[in-house]
Amino acid sequence: AAAAGGGGAVAAAAASSLARTMSPREDAVRAAGEEMDSADRELKRQVVSDFTCTSASLLGLLCDSTSVKTTVSIGHAQLMLWDAQPQGLPPAAVGSLEFSNMWVAVNNTHGGNMLLSVSLPSVCARDLRPSVPKEASLVLSTADIGASANLKGPLSGSGAIPLPTSCPSNRAAAGGGTECSKNWQDSSSRGSSGLLPSLLTLEHRVIRSISLEPVSALQVRLQRPTLVLDVGFIMKVLHFVAPSAGLQGPVPRPYDTREIHLGREPYIASDHIWLSPEYRIIADGPEVKDAVYDGDGHAIVLPDAVPPIEHVPLIVVGRGKTLRLRNVKVVNKPALAGVLSLGPGARLIAEEASGVSWHGQDEVYRLKNKQGRCVLAGC
Repeated sequence: AAAAGGGGAVAAAAASSLARTMSPREDAVRAAGEEMDSADRELKRQVVSDFTCTSASLLGLLCDSTSVKTTVSIGHAQLMLWDAQPQGLPPAAVGSLEFSNMWVAVNNTHGGNMLLSVSLPSVCARDLRPSVPKEASLVLSTADIGASANLKGPLSGSGAIPLPTSCPSNRAAAGGGTECSKNWQDSSSRGSSGLLPSLLTLEHRVIRSISLEPVSALQVRLQRPTLVLDVGFIMKVLHFVAPSAGLQGPVPRPYDTREIHLGREPYIASDHIWLSPEYRIIADGPEVKDAVYDGDGHAIVLPDAVPPIEHVPLIVVGRGKTLRLRNVKVVNKPALAGVLSLGPGARLIAEEASGVSWHGQDEVYRLKNKQGRCVLAGC
């Protein structure tokens, strides 16, 4: 028993000595493994921002697969901008934007990664303002882009160019010896059916399975669009989106006048009126034959600075028309001959029986407003 016990002690001591001699090797193996993992993670980070690799190649490298894929495809869409017109006129076209074969794909993977792809092959924008000739209406076009691509292939004339089907060879050489890397190399060599759009392509990747901090990359590519910049059209579109007087540009302004144009119905004055080239009484129009100006107790003040030899038409009565004055005070009667313009066969009727009274210039200082106060301070 004693011998057996001594032999066990010797065996335990030998095992302990062997364990101590193997520790440095284990440390070396562990360090080599960590270095390899670090190199593998660095490779994956580089490939995330390498958009020559397809999504399938990237997922093969990451040993990941798609869990949910959402695809939106729009065959053709058109946006028209219409500008409202005054006076009940139909709206006028400002411009149009058309695009076709738009494609959006979102891949969510089991590893929590997200891959977004957007392609916009064909876009056409036109300036449809009435003042722009049809041959000069093209603002943005992709008609000439990709015209020479795939002339002999099934995509001939579509403006689409095949995507590269594999990653660069130096990436594969630096991949180390992991099984996932080998699968990635195999998958990247099998090719892809992806298309590079004629105008715009957008790729966005968010990878969370490499490290604690997510790795993201974005690529936007714009290919040779035919773009015509017209400042007037740009200002018109900006004014359509955000109306502003500074962006409106030159537009016709409505005719603004303070003249009193008499019609078929009697005109009833609401205040005194001082006749001038800005304020005139006009009885002339195709629908007017007998016009009535009812002062409602207010005054018509004629200018006192018109010389008798001059003629300033401030009361105009058209050919064959009749103007009747009622309930009105006419101030500065001597100036009437210089401000009255009568066409052939026209008449002005102002009778005291109709409430018309004639006054001199002194009456101006006795005129009062609606509140009963004197119009001029000297009264």
